[in-house]
Amino acid sequence: MPTSSAPAVQQEVSNGQTPPSVCHGSGPVTLANDHQLALVGAVNGYRAGSRSGWAPVVLVLMAPALERGLSRLRPVPPAISAEDVRQQLHMEVLEAALCMPLPTNPAVLERAILRRASQAVSRRLSRELRRQQRQEPVGDEDL
Repeated sequence: MPTSSAPAVQQEVSNGQTPPSVCHGSGPVTLANDHQLALVGAVNGYRAGSRSGWAPVVLVLMAPALERGLSRLRPVPPAISAEDVRQQLHMEVLEAALCMPLPTNPAVLERAILRRASQAVSRRLSRELRRQQRQEPVGDEDL
């Protein structure tokens, strides 16, 4: 029987692999901890190769963070719409979940993934804005 001072919590992903144990110390397991552990399990499942099954789970678990991230990113019309920004952020979140080195502390996983994804989208938006600013407008004399 595990002691209440340091219970180890493990989640098993659908392919039978078990992600690393996470100890919660003496504090109770909270909803935030459950969310963090669920995200760690989903990212591990996504990395294990069942991407089509785990991608929606990762995105759902990251939904509140994605909305916060989207509120900070502005589209660059006419080339990049708000929907383009949303799709790009989702793709970058999945890319970060797949490729980035995972932090050892599950409490910072969501923030680390969002930071990396937002940075990639922000760079793309900045590049497009610079491209548009370099273009010369079409005037009536050119017609």
